[in-house]
Amino acid sequence: MVQITVKQTEQEAEQILRIKICESEASETVYWLEISIDMKWSEATELESALNESNELLAIFTSIGKNLNI
Repeated sequence: MVQITVKQTEQEAEQILRIKICESEASETVYWLEISIDMKWSEATELESALNESNELLAIFTSIGKNLNI
């Protein structure tokens, strides 16, 4: 029989929370980069790399979150 301790359960919950925070932060970064590009606050070419990387991170954190059965 597998025993799951309270500490293990808390650690798993903390891990899920951290992934969700990362996902939220990546999403917000994408949002603001898109606004910055649309409003022409900076050259689009300067922000494209950051936007692409942020989208990749968002996809990674979203995938991890789904695989953790949140």
